[in-house]
Amino acid sequence: MLGAAVKGEGMQVLVGTLGICAAGVAVSMAWFAHIADRKPRTFTPQWKAATAKYRAAQNQDPISEGR
Repeated sequence: MLGAAVKGEGMQVLVGTLGICAAGVAVSMAWFAHIADRKPRTFTPQWKAATAKYRAAQNQDPISEGR
């Protein structure tokens, strides 16, 4: 029988779907909490100095230059 649903099957599907979504949200939140306070490895003092020099050469901050 195509399209015939067992009684209570819709609720099982809903609960299963919500459970999978909740698990995905929990894993994502745990992952983002783990990486949130870490800075990328490229944020070294040398990288910051080179970036500042490049931005000045390209005149990328023309408004803040007058300070």
